Amino acid sequence: MKYIKYMKKSILAAGLVLLLVTAAFAGFLAGRKSAVPVIGATFYAVIDKIDGNYLTVSGLEVNDINSRGRFQFAADENTILEWRLTKIALTDLRVGDTISVTYTGSVMETSPAMLNDVVKVQLLDDEISR
Repeated sequence: MKYIKYMKKSILAAGLVLLLVTAAFAGFLAGRKSAVPVIGATFYAVIDKIDGNYLTVSGLEVNDINSRGRFQFAADENTILEWRLTKIALTDLRVGDTISVTYTGSVMETSPAMLNDVVKVQLLDDEISR
């Protein structure tokens, strides 16, 4: 009788472990499929100047040492502009706004440094200034 109780508990425990492993694997696959990989490097900055579609920004102290200077870049038709996962227009950005900048490629060591391929600009402020 004790042997049967032990076998029932063992089968129940094995089934529970199998269920947990299956749920964890399904969650992993769902998360992997829904995640959008970020390509490039990202830094945080404050907008100093907006001239047409060119932005001049100053990197914040929270960045690594190479991203604390001044940078200039063009936000073209391929640049994603967003605030809280909502697309915005370049005209929604204002001098003094805090943003994150994701770029790929090289950085021209001029003053200010030029970013050649900015992939995404995210407005980090609580509200959009209009």
